Amino acid sequence: MQHHLPEIYLTAGEHRGKSVIFIGFEYDIRLIVLAKSIQCKWSRTRNKWYLQHTAANLKSIYAVFKNVAKIKSHGLYLRDRKIKQDKIIKRARITSADLTGSDIDHLHKFVKYLRGKALSESTVRTYY
Repeated sequence: MQHHLPEIYLTAGEHRGKSVIFIGFEYDIRLIVLAKSIQCKWSRTRNKWYLQHTAANLKSIYAVFKNVAKIKSHGLYLRDRKIKQDKIIKRARITSADLTGSDIDHLHKFVKYLRGKALSESTVRTYY
């Protein structure tokens, strides 16, 4: 019979305004005891354990869970993280009343250029 190690998932994130490492795993009392041994805290909102994101804490995680669980850390290195809604800058709508005669002339020439490139009408419409 082959013994399978439980998996833990490390992801980078933000919790209460601080950069943290989240540690996710299915309920296992051994893993919970180990998480507590390195001062991990439980997040009720995220349903995961977490530690402040530092090199020392990352080393502690690997040291404690090595040979006890399979560590999946790809979530620490993802570049496309979820952007907080309050950090998104919405695009401003510009109406023809906001443009000068010269601006309108340039816009018409640009649209003519795009149509000359045989772009779809949907693409051309995004510019005017």
